Amino acid sequence: MIDSIRCFALLMLFIPATAAALGDDSLREAVECHPRGGLPNFIAKAQAGETVHVAYLGGSITAAPGWRVQSRQWLQEQYPEATVNEIHAAIGGTGSDLGVFRLGRDVLQHHPDLLFVEFAVNDGGASPERIHKAMEGIVRQTCTAARLSFTWTTTAASHVSGSTATAPTTGWRL
Repeated sequence: MIDSIRCFALLMLFIPATAAALGDDSLREAVECHPRGGLPNFIAKAQAGETVHVAYLGGSITAAPGWRVQSRQWLQEQYPEATVNEIHAAIGGTGSDLGVFRLGRDVLQHHPDLLFVEFAVNDGGASPERIHKAMEGIVRQTCTAARLSFTWTTTAASHVSGSTATAPTTGWRL
């Protein structure tokens, strides 16, 4: 999970640089708290002791009783007054190309407050263009849910090699 957090942090550093390099001035500056929702709303809801819905969309790594279970338990320990409801939307052997089509039915219709997306391993053999299109579709659909915080994982290799295979490059407003 620590590697995923590091990769996510690296990814957040690449978005403004990529937008600047492409001369795309339509992107907004990345900020921790977006007024329309996101993680601060999730935290406020959990601290108030309400039910929070945490969705996990991914492949076999997400389906296995590993980081998904541990992160859910951690959230419950951090917010003992809240009820942490898990939306298990992981199917082993699937990549983001199928995840983009499952997102509405398997995740968004349940109105999650927090979404984790993990296709880092199963997307490993796909072309960067295919991954980019699928992840962009997931991000765009997710952005329609105003109170949702969206977190996705990438492989460290994609950043070491300079590839943006699993990283958003332009036009993604989170």
